[in-house]
Amino acid sequence: MGIDPEKEKRAKQVFERTAENMNEHGVRDAAKQGARKLSDLDGQVPQVLRDLWNDVKTLVDLVNDWACGSYTQAPWTTIAAVASAVAYFACPFDVLPDIIPILGYLDDVIVIKVCLDLVERDLAAYRQWRTSSHS
Repeated sequence: MGIDPEKEKRAKQVFERTAENMNEHGVRDAAKQGARKLSDLDGQVPQVLRDLWNDVKTLVDLVNDWACGSYTQAPWTTIAAVASAVAYFACPFDVLPDIIPILGYLDDVIVIKVCLDLVERDLAAYRQWRTSSHS
C-alpha cells in the first residue's frame, strides 16, 4: 500500500512552494502548529510515522528553538525547508487528509523524508548543539 505517484508529486510540489514562500512569521506558526500536532499524537503515533517519529520531533524542536532565538546557526534555507515540512505535517488537510487511516500520513512521510535529505548536515549540527546545550 503506497501513495500514488501523482499524489506524491503534488505533496513534493506543495512542500517546495511552501519552502520558497516561507517567512519568519510562517516559521513561528509552523513551530506552534508542529508542537500542537506532536502533543495531539503523543502516545498514539500512527504506524506509518513510527520510524520517523524522533526525526519529526527533532524538526519541530529545531523550528521552535529557531523561533525563540535560542538556535540561530542553521542557514535560512534549512529553516525554511524544516518549517515547511513541519507545517505540512501539522496540517490535517494536505494532499491526503490525515483523517484517512494510514494513507493520510503517507504524504507527510514523503515530505518529511525529502526535508531530511535536504537538511541532513544542518540537522546533525543541530542535534549536536542540542546535546551539548542540554547536558
